[in-house]
Amino acid sequence: MLYRSGGEESFMGAQGSRRYDWETKAAAARDHVDNGLTVTEVMAKYDVASVAPLRRWCREYRAVVWPSMTA
Repeated sequence: MLYRSGGEESFMGAQGSRRYDWETKAAAARDHVDNGLTVTEVMAKYDVASVAPLRRWCREYRAVVWPSMTA
């Protein structure tokens, strides 16, 4: 999945862990959870290097957003 979203540079240019700002995390999670973009599409759009943080952001997004929608 890493290669499909980031191409050859994602393998060859790995520089260690990345940091993402809050706005990027929220937008990426929203695009996947609410707007239906695939994981691969979101990873490419926001230049996310791994699926693990994206899944975590989506889990956290659901925990915060969905309960407030039912209240």
